[in-house]
Amino acid sequence: MESLHGATELEDLVAVCLHDRHDLILVSRGCSTPGYEYVLRARRDGRAAVASVKSGAAPIELDHLPSGDGVDVWAYAVSGAATGTPRDEIQWISTAELPDFMAKRPAILPENVARWLTPRRP
Repeated sequence: MESLHGATELEDLVAVCLHDRHDLILVSRGCSTPGYEYVLRARRDGRAAVASVKSGAAPIELDHLPSGDGVDVWAYAVSGAATGTPRDEIQWISTAELPDFMAKRPAILPENVARWLTPRRP
């Protein structure tokens, strides 16, 4: 994933994947928090969720993510690395899930992601 996408493209891809596969709607992006990149809400009941997306070698910082029953937590790190106290309630997005999503749903990919899939002419 890292070879095709920078941090912004990866965050956009994960947001669209969460929307499509888990019915989560992006409601706030660019949160000034070290723990997560955006806030989402479940379409069916409005339940809050956050997503932490890390590119390169950056780890997910588990201790900076919200805990408790009031919010669902999603995480994806290209490196697969995490620091802090592991928690069972964190929902991890697998590296295999993103290319699968891209292959199955190309029509809804963000433009900044879709352009990476278009072969360049010499």
